[in-house]
Amino acid sequence: MGFESLTGLQLLALFTPHFILQLSGLVFGIPRKRHPDGNRIWPQYRYEALVRCLALMAIAWHRKNLNNKKKNEFSVIPSALILYRYATMTSADAVTNWYQKKGENSRTIRDLKGPPGALYLMSSAQFHAKVHCLLTADRLCVQLAALTVVQTTAFSSTLRRKAIISQAFGLVVYGMVLIMGMAVILTDLLDRQIFGTAVTVANLAALVRFECRINRYVLWGIIALVLGTDESTRIMEGNPVLPLGSSLLLLGGALKRQMEHTSIKEGKRLV
Repeated sequence: MGFESLTGLQLLALFTPHFILQLSGLVFGIPRKRHPDGNRIWPQYRYEALVRCLALMAIAWHRKNLNNKKKNEFSVIPSALILYRYATMTSADAVTNWYQKKGENSRTIRDLKGPPGALYLMSSAQFHAKVHCLLTADRLCVQLAALTVVQTTAFSSTLRRKAIISQAFGLVVYGMVLIMGMAVILTDLLDRQIFGTAVTVANLAALVRFECRINRYVLWGIIALVLGTDESTRIMEGNPVLPLGSSLLLLGGALKRQMEHTSIKEGKRLV
């Protein structure tokens, strides 16, 4: 789309309408608490989406201004990108803590009403988006794909709040936009020959977070160390078993959650 030829200021101009769109949502009055079905717009999400939009702009702008001769190829992740990631988490945590004190905190995906296995995979897709944003290139397709997910989710949640679409339809829309974002991301990774590295790291990060409950600040520090060396990249790219194996483990985790949910429901029926 010609993003490679843009200057840093032109890039900011490109992202500004997206930022203004996020700001425009703040003028509308909506219920303070999230609806039980989870798929309706609520105040906490608006501010978290604003933080994500700013983070994507910052990462894109910084990457654009890097004096990197190996365009669209993997290189050691600059420390500034990791700092942006930590700043994003800290800002999002500040929003969460604010609403937690008011008794209005709600987790974007985990508190969504839907099949646990599908929600597990939807949550894991966020790890892919975050890892790939750190590995992004001048084409910036990853940032735009992530923005599409954030803004389409907000729009479909608004449609759901106004009863224009059903809960099931809203869930399908979210799933489809995630698939679209993942397709863009994976195509970019294949083109740049870092598919194995990114998929393996994102899958394992999701598994460690979900199954071991490791602190996410510690987790992203580990990710920075792994992705910050070309040697680890060569190892993962040279072993196709790693992305396949980690993907199967992730699917296994989703299946486990779904089976546990089904078992609990069956148990309640017997009682």
